[in-house]
Amino acid sequence: LSLGLAAPVVAASLAYLLSRTALPALHAQKARYWLRHIHVATFGVQCVAYATNGAQKVLALMILANGAIVRGGAALSRLDVVLAAAPFGLGMLLGIRRVSSTLGRAVFAVRLRHAVVAEIVSTALSLSAGLAGIPLTMSQSVTGALVGAGASEGVRRVRWTVAGRFLGAWALTMPTSMGLAAALSAIAGRS
Repeated sequence: LSLGLAAPVVAASLAYLLSRTALPALHAQKARYWLRHIHVATFGVQCVAYATNGAQKVLALMILANGAIVRGGAALSRLDVVLAAAPFGLGMLLGIRRVSSTLGRAVFAVRLRHAVVAEIVSTALSLSAGLAGIPLTMSQSVTGALVGAGASEGVRRVRWTVAGRFLGAWALTMPTSMGLAAALSAIAGRS
C-alpha cells in the first residue's frame, strides 16, 4: 500500500530531476526531431510496462476464477499468462491517446518534451515495480511524472487542484479497497 501511494511522488521527483537536467537542452529545433523518435520508442516500452505490471492484477483474478491455487503457489500455464498480459498491452495501445490527452490538459499544458520525460519515468518506474512483483497503476506513475515535468518549469504551470484530486482519489481508494478485501477475506475465512 505504501509503495502504491509513493509511486506518484517518486515519479514526480524523478521527472522533475530529469526535466531540470534534460529539458533545457531540448528546446532546439533539432531536438524536436529526436524527441519524436524517442517518443515512439518510449510509447512501445510503456505498453510493455503496462502489460507487465497490470497483468499481475488480472493473473490474481484468473487464479481465483479458475480455482488454480495449489499448495505453495498458483498453477497457470504460459498461455494463461499471455492471455492476461495481451489485453493490457492492447488496451494501452488503443487508449493511450485518450488518456494522455485528458491527463495532458488536466494537469498542465503538456508539450512533447514533457510527454517524453513522463513516458521515460513512468515506464522505468512501472517496469521496475512489475519486475519486482509490486503492482502499481500506470496512471499513478504517468500523472506523477507529468506533475514533476510541469513543476520543473515553474510551480504555477501545474494545476495543483487537479493533481490534488488525483492524489486524494488514490489516498482514499487504495486503503479502502485493501480494508474491504481484508474484511471480506475474514468473513470468508469464518464461513
